[in-house]
Amino acid sequence: MSKEPTLSIAPYYGGKSRMAHFIAERLNYADTDTFVTPFGGMCRVLLNKPRHPVECYNDYNAGLVALMNVLSDTDKSREFIYRLYNETEYSLAEFEKQKAIYDNVETDLDIQERNKLRRLLLNNGIGSPTTVNSLLDEILNNAIHEETGNHKFVSELQSLLASDDSFRTQFTHLLGNWIALYEKREQQGMLERTPDLGEDVSEMDLAIATYVVFQQSRDGMGQTWSESKFKTSEQYLNRVLTLYECAERLAGVHVFQIDAVDFFRKYYAGQHGLSLDMESLEDKMMNEWINNPCVMMYCDPSYISVESEAKMLEGIDVENTDSLSDAIKQKYGDKMPKNLGKIYSRSFGYDEQEKFLRYIQNAKCRILVSNYDLVLYNKYLNPDNGWRREEFVTTTGVGSKANNTRIEVIWYNY
Repeated sequence: MSKEPTLSIAPYYGGKSRMAHFIAERLNYADTDTFVTPFGGMCRVLLNKPRHPVECYNDYNAGLVALMNVLSDTDKSREFIYRLYNETEYSLAEFEKQKAIYDNVETDLDIQERNKLRRLLLNNGIGSPTTVNSLLDEILNNAIHEETGNHKFVSELQSLLASDDSFRTQFTHLLGNWIALYEKREQQGMLERTPDLGEDVSEMDLAIATYVVFQQSRDGMGQTWSESKFKTSEQYLNRVLTLYECAERLAGVHVFQIDAVDFFRKYYAGQHGLSLDMESLEDKMMNEWINNPCVMMYCDPSYISVESEAKMLEGIDVENTDSLSDAIKQKYGDKMPKNLGKIYSRSFGYDEQEKFLRYIQNAKCRILVSNYDLVLYNKYLNPDNGWRREEFVTTTGVGSKANNTRIEVIWYNY
């Protein structure tokens, strides 16, 4: 495996920092002239691979798309780096300022309401940035499924609800909005987004905000500021200067903002002989990529917990079950194996990943997919369908567990 240094724009959850060269070395270059990454993220693989004549980056996250639009344009990238170096600093105040911009950009409506409720709890001393998300999950489960939890901050919340009329009114209003939108998402599979940049926020402003949020956040998750990321402001500014090399590599890359998750959700049925009425140019483009033998596609969807999948599949005859997600629904109701991609703008649930796999298992393009060693993936991407697999032992960069060792797998059809 290559010992070359790994180019990186900024830390990013699931960003393939350890696997970039491993994956790049296994892409097909001899038979393809176009490279496509539908779940582009912080494009670590694209940055560290040999060039294809045509290279296409795609992501649904507006902040990432703004960042890639700027870095792939020679003139814009110079202004971007200049402004980062001269107008930003490594500080909590800077992080919070830029995160306010980032968080207001094309966030799904239900997540907007969840974030408002999150801020209300934190502002009133309920939970901490690292515990409030699990508390919100418990609040939702209690409201939707009437499941009683035992989160350590529930008693504090109940006490504040009983003693503070203003807090109770705000909490009830925000929770009601969140539940209504959550249920709407469950019914129709997705929610529309509402761009809310404000009159004074440009693509450049959004690119700057996106960079600062992920560069200065803990574990590259874009959630909370890390006071230990850099020892000095000078170190932060030196890191900014490394963007010149990234911009040089990304020059000329074509940038798209297609909802890949929604595409696979809508059109996987076409693999079963149903007619496909693709009205949007974006959907037609995605379909052309998948069905073009000269395209090399790298798919890095949000990951699923191996432990959660194993627990859910207990007692299910995997080999003789047509749809694993349907079998899990029949057994457990609406519960699905835990999706590790909650921070992403659009992350795959277990049932959506099954639709994705059904769609790509007979793809005509050269395609390489990465995820954990899941039963679901091995069911569809197997030698009988012309797929090969390789394992990569790595460690997660998140949390402080004693054992962060994980087996990641790549599957490819060439």
